[in-house]
Amino acid sequence: MVCVLALHGFGQTAVGLKGRLNALVRVLKCELVCCEAPHALDSSERGRAWWRASDESPPCYQGINESIDFVLGFIREHGPFDILLGFSQGACLAAALVLTHPEIELKGVILAGGFVPRDPVVCGKLLVPGEIPSLHIIGNKDEIVPPEGSIALSKLFLDPQIVRHEGGHFIPTASEYAQQYRSFVAKVLSVEHKL
Repeated sequence: MVCVLALHGFGQTAVGLKGRLNALVRVLKCELVCCEAPHALDSSERGRAWWRASDESPPCYQGINESIDFVLGFIREHGPFDILLGFSQGACLAAALVLTHPEIELKGVILAGGFVPRDPVVCGKLLVPGEIPSLHIIGNKDEIVPPEGSIALSKLFLDPQIVRHEGGHFIPTASEYAQQYRSFVAKVLSVEHKL
């Protein structure tokens, strides 16, 4: 069975993401493990974060290095995983992870509503183009991460597969999309990849 590690978005939790991905689990017939971000948000906000962006321009991603180390440790302790899936801020972190740590053994990465890191220190560490097979899920009406941001992220990978949908900031599971996801997973499982 395919094993997928999922990273939630800003202000979300692992439990919340797992609930939202139930339909995707049925589509992919996979085992899903959701990792909880290590940084709690302020008491006025709910959920967790992989980092907090500073107010300066360009921003500094405070806590991102701890999050990368945390996810690497999680993979060592709970892996192996076939696919790394990230949503929103989790997609940005997943991309940074696979583009900076060639020692991770994964067969593919799925990035939904993702964006290129704006922190110049993080960007300076990215080893591009990434050779790991990547699937990018992009909502044409996404107002949180505009489609251009997700397209820019896809360009950091050698041969990205792009799935566009007419919705917003979510992962659609209707049959036309499900088939593309299954096709991507079947393709990456048929070839061994090591970053």
